[in-house]
Amino acid sequence: MIAAGAPSDVVELQRQKHQSSTTIEVLKSNYAALMWFFQVYDLLRWNQHYCLGLDVVAVEADARMRGVEVNKNDYQRLRTLVDYYSQAINEDKE
Repeated sequence: MIAAGAPSDVVELQRQKHQSSTTIEVLKSNYAALMWFFQVYDLLRWNQHYCLGLDVVAVEADARMRGVEVNKNDYQRLRTLVDYYSQAINEDKE
């Protein structure tokens, strides 16, 4: 918001509003990927305490075994979500 030129009072109001919130908004286009993430987050690869990302082979096998048809767009959104997740987790370790 700051980079877009929003006034500091508006930014602060939004921060306060979202600090106490227990809900998040998810775009409809990202909902399927988010639900998929919750199903496969245990298939993340780790090197000690660092998240390396998804074990793509395991995710593919999981989808095949569950009979889930993989949507190319949802898969790309899942990869993006996992990338952001990995960066956020690994930030704390640096």
